[in-house]
Amino acid sequence: MTSFSTQTPLFINPACAGVFDGWERVIANHRNQWLGAGTQFMTTAVAGDANFFKSPKNNKAHIGVGALFYNDIGGDARFGNQTGAMTLSGILPMGSGHTLSAGLQGGFGNRKGDFTKLTFSSQWNGTQYDPSILSGETNTANSFKYVDASAGLYY
Repeated sequence: MTSFSTQTPLFINPACAGVFDGWERVIANHRNQWLGAGTQFMTTAVAGDANFFKSPKNNKAHIGVGALFYNDIGGDARFGNQTGAMTLSGILPMGSGHTLSAGLQGGFGNRKGDFTKLTFSSQWNGTQYDPSILSGETNTANSFKYVDASAGLYY
């Protein structure tokens, strides 16, 4: 489970909340691409989860509770996705290193982008870029909010 615990398990499967050797866990991941370019892509994920009612021998059913925050922004249009979610899982240790877990996750998200920051080849006047020329592109990257729900199983 070493490589999996360095990722963001709550982002992959809500049943992963509380499935680890310990009582609480916090994970933060950040990636920043193309630092020298005129535009950048940044992704950050922060998650935390904890076990409740877990026995010291980890031989009884217990629950896992977690929270996840995710931010992904990139490009000249600053197109992005922000998500926040809460997770609850039921964990059943089955002996000999086997575990079965079922989880539910619910949260809110927001997608956004700004097409006014983009340039298009149709705005080239023959010698230079001219922002006063209409691009002819429709802005399909309107900001919108949404409810996000998921469920998962883990063995």
